[in-house]
Amino acid sequence: MFGHSAPKALWPVIFFLPWFLLGSAYLGEWALARGARLIGLASTGTGDRLGFSAARLRLIGLAFLLMTAYQSAGDCYQAAGELALANRAYVKAVEPRSATTARQLSDQRDQAKTMLRKVELAFHPGH
Repeated sequence: MFGHSAPKALWPVIFFLPWFLLGSAYLGEWALARGARLIGLASTGTGDRLGFSAARLRLIGLAFLLMTAYQSAGDCYQAAGELALANRAYVKAVEPRSATTARQLSDQRDQAKTMLRKVELAFHPGH
């Protein structure tokens, strides 16, 4: 219809974007602080003294388990007295670390082999 588009007004972006970002930052900080508080309560075992029942701690542990925060889930299950579930969560927390360690060890082994091969080629009498 028109050959060019008119410049769009930037005032909504300039006015609302900083407030949106500030609100998002405060919301994120609140969520992290609340999560850290729950983790601290679960890990110290004081959840029952603050009114958290074993069922509530199991539910929090399940939420952490679904978020793949296995260490925190294990802490919640341990505070709830569910030692079998806590052990499973702790094992799941260790698995990614062991896979990463195995990968790093394999990379280091390959680097050592490559370096040894270069040293052998450097001292090879055929050069």
